[in-house]
Amino acid sequence: MSGIFKIFAAMKKIMNIFVLVAAAAMAFVSCQKSEIYGAKSQVVNYTITAGISDTKTTIVDNGDGTYTPSWNKGDKIGVILSSASTVKDAEFENTADDGEIANFQGKHTFEINEGNLVEGDLCAFYPSSSFNKIYSNGEFRLDLIANQNPTSTSFDPSCDLLVARPCHYTADATGEEVDVKIAEMYFARLMSVIRINLNSKFLQNEIVKSVSFEASNCKLVGGMRINPETGAFVENVSTGHLSQVTALYSDDPIAVAGEKSSAYLVVAPVTIPTGTSLTFTVETENYDIVKTVSAPEDMVMTSGGVTVINLTIEETNCSAKVEDTSDYSGTYAIVAEKSSKYYYLTNVDNGASTKRLNSSSEMALLPESVVKLEPSFVWNIIKNDDGTYLIQSAENGYYLDHTSGNSSVLTENSEDAVALTIKEIDGKYEISYVNNDEVRNFVKNSSAPYFAFYTSTQCGPVHLVPASVDVSPKIVIAGEDLVQKVNSDATTLTFNYSLKNITGTPSALIATGATMTNLEAVANDGTVTVTFDANEDEVEKTATITLSIGDV
Repeated sequence: MSGIFKIFAAMKKIMNIFVLVAAAAMAFVSCQKSEIYGAKSQVVNYTITAGISDTKTTIVDNGDGTYTPSWNKGDKIGVILSSASTVKDAEFENTADDGEIANFQGKHTFEINEGNLVEGDLCAFYPSSSFNKIYSNGEFRLDLIANQNPTSTSFDPSCDLLVARPCHYTADATGEEVDVKIAEMYFARLMSVIRINLNSKFLQNEIVKSVSFEASNCKLVGGMRINPETGAFVENVSTGHLSQVTALYSDDPIAVAGEKSSAYLVVAPVTIPTGTSLTFTVETENYDIVKTVSAPEDMVMTSGGVTVINLTIEETNCSAKVEDTSDYSGTYAIVAEKSSKYYYLTNVDNGASTKRLNSSSEMALLPESVVKLEPSFVWNIIKNDDGTYLIQSAENGYYLDHTSGNSSVLTENSEDAVALTIKEIDGKYEISYVNNDEVRNFVKNSSAPYFAFYTSTQCGPVHLVPASVDVSPKIVIAGEDLVQKVNSDATTLTFNYSLKNITGTPSALIATGATMTNLEAVANDGTVTVTFDANEDEVEKTATITLSIGDV
């Protein structure tokens, strides 16, 4: 096993040294805030008593055919607190038992005005988890998720966006703490509800796993901009159309043409125009169902209103499920393709604040059979019991994960790693998962040299090339270029080397025919030291050095 160094001395004052390796390794809301310094501040204890109206999300069955809206202990509302100098968002929790009256409690620190008063405005909304941001004009954004979890008889309570009109308060601040009590606050429903009744002569009591409703080019879910003064929806400010909303069922399912056969979805209060393409996608235990129709007239989704759609499912709409027996477990190189060039995923992050995994420099060919690679290029794909997959580095055993944004990282624990879906598409493979209602694809950036999780396709699906870790012995020289320049007065040069799958210390053999004078090379402890006479001539000089550990 050997590594070869070729040394080239050019014109006077410059010596170029080339290093070659015989068995070379593959290179491959804030809330706006302005402080008034020196002002006295005080802790303010808030208690909001919320009466019930017909808008509350939890409905109690009275057993006599009537239902009563109810607050639940532990319900949390979001609160926007405004004073002369600050705007803050907070979360208050209901401490009262389940019932028609809630007592939401919380606290914040506010400044005291010249009259020893705490004074401000308060606006509340439900649920607190929907809060996103406050706009400069006092409006705010609540997020309505696309993947919802309704029950068999009602909609997902976390999607029922409610808002109360703002109220002004003034409280004496002469004591150690200030108590602000607001009574009889009522909430109005902002969003609209779609009830889809599933009817079918072909499917009787077929258990439903999910129901999706899509209205082409209509913004049904996403970021809802709210005007607190009017308590009204202003617009959907999300980028993209977000035209599909899905009901997911697990513990409390419905059944097609069963006793409980209605799916409830919460959407923005928008109008779906006449002629809009409406697509219903239903997954049951045994069938995949798709039906597309055109809206026969304008569908007006009013705030707090319910739109009923009777969906009749015919046999022609149903495709019997075929058991998915695909198994992509194995050891691979994960390779992106762009313009007939190929880029291998490595386990090295790019070192930026948003972590992403580097790709190799472009390769001209895509291997057709098992390829032997350095461990940093090799990945184990592991199938979970639920059909999802983990991707693990063959070099360090760490797992592919996503943290936020367009990131890609490695995590030591499989429990922390993201569970991925792998789908074959025209000989390539789509690696993805759903995060906060967004499908994120693991692909190479279309222009930058790294892989990450994107909501767009970037370089598209990847190749999975069967691979194994290269265990052949080799001497690896540090550096990508392997060409270095030194001043002609220099008489010493060092190179680092490492040994892969081999042990020992190489000997340094100087080739015959060297034209550099007094040339010596010594290899020891990962470093090759080369000495030579300074170049005083205006002629090229060359030499070759071989590192060798004999037969392996």
